[in-house]
Amino acid sequence: VDATDLNLEESFLTHAGIAHTRWATHGEPATRNSHPQTSGAENEFLVVHNGVVTNHEVLKQTLIRHGFTFESDTDTEVIPKLAKYVFDKFNEDS
Repeated sequence: VDATDLNLEESFLTHAGIAHTRWATHGEPATRNSHPQTSGAENEFLVVHNGVVTNHEVLKQTLIRHGFTFESDTDTEVIPKLAKYVFDKFNEDS
């Protein structure tokens, strides 16, 4: 998608997803650390991630200050929670 074609004001009525699971590389081997990681109880955002979020501790502390809770020890969990925070903030300001 060309950046000039991206319309953040547009509403989408469809949902898309990719099914995949992954065992965590951060944190102990446990169900709570396996992927996908979620944005919260409503599962608005789910992420399977193969990489490292180098600043995940800073992001995690920031999100905790904004009321988010964390279930896992993985760096990936900050991604869906950050997406939810940005999404909610954008909709709140609209």
